[in-house]
Amino acid sequence: MSRSDHKQTAAGRVRIRARATRASAAPDTGRRAGSRRALAAAPRGARGPRAVSGEGERPAAGGERRGALAAVVVTIVFSASVFAGIRAGLRSYGPFQLVAFRFILASLLLLALARPLGVGRPRRRDLPALLALGFCGIGAYQVALAIGEQHVSAGVTSMVVASQTIMVAGLATVFLGERLTGLGWLGALIGVAGVAIISLSGNRGLTVDLQVLWPLLAALGSSVYFVFQKPLLRRYTALEMTTWCIWAGTIFVLPFAWRLPAQIAAAQWSATASVVYLAVFPGVVAYLAWTYALARAPASVVVNALCLVPPLAVVIAFFWLGERPTWLELCGGLVTVAGVALVGWKGMAVARGEPARSAPRAP
Repeated sequence: MSRSDHKQTAAGRVRIRARATRASAAPDTGRRAGSRRALAAAPRGARGPRAVSGEGERPAAGGERRGALAAVVVTIVFSASVFAGIRAGLRSYGPFQLVAFRFILASLLLLALARPLGVGRPRRRDLPALLALGFCGIGAYQVALAIGEQHVSAGVTSMVVASQTIMVAGLATVFLGERLTGLGWLGALIGVAGVAIISLSGNRGLTVDLQVLWPLLAALGSSVYFVFQKPLLRRYTALEMTTWCIWAGTIFVLPFAWRLPAQIAAAQWSATASVVYLAVFPGVVAYLAWTYALARAPASVVVNALCLVPPLAVVIAFFWLGERPTWLELCGGLVTVAGVALVGWKGMAVARGEPARSAPRAP
């Protein structure tokens, strides 16, 4: 064999080894590229630790579990205090002005926190949906709640509003194709029976109290907000959705703010302090704690823990306002909470191969 043949053979071996090396490295490179493509295609709210929807939570370490538990406790306590806080604020403010005052303050605080928290801008095509959700979740819910608490005690209002879990399940069945189990339908019937018992607990014995319709209207507005925000939560985080919907809802209550200067000047300091408390703690801190807990604990655990809100609201109203619910109101409230817990715990059917989901409820 000539010297040139030897050189050609050696060069051929080098080329063969180089091709083999590239072939062995290709699968790993493909996997890395596929991972990058999958991450780029994922919704912003589902990337890394910012995922807060409760689906596919990352395992929490011991410190994170304790932090998530603390966040759940903060959410429950501040959410339960909303009802007594509204009653305290209504001593000096009208219901429309109270809602406007509260959410103007909350919007300004969120505006200051938006950049540090990483809240960006929504897509232009989603603005109509965000405005509609803000109207239902802030405008309709909060105004109906404040009007209702002019006539219905804070504890009873909290128990009636808890029926929103049943409404959420019903709306999700109709509009999202989700399905209630047999226990879910039983829980819904129990919850409706509890609200009926509360409505019979008038001041003159067993008379129908139509003022209970205001908290029911509030629960309906809140339920529409929770159900129809679900498609947007595939693209945005819960924190972004909450911030934008609070800003959108504030637009609808701004027209009621024209009487605020006169009411602030004449208000008791305790009533004004109650409204500021509602804006800062249930209005902002509770939402931040809510998203933190959802990012680090199973959504089903966090959501079902909110069943503790009505009984805690009764306790807070007793110590803050001196309210004492009647035995009939307490019985109706316990029946309602039992039905709500049954719907939240075993109410929704889960498709095979699909993780269990609970509709996140804002405080």
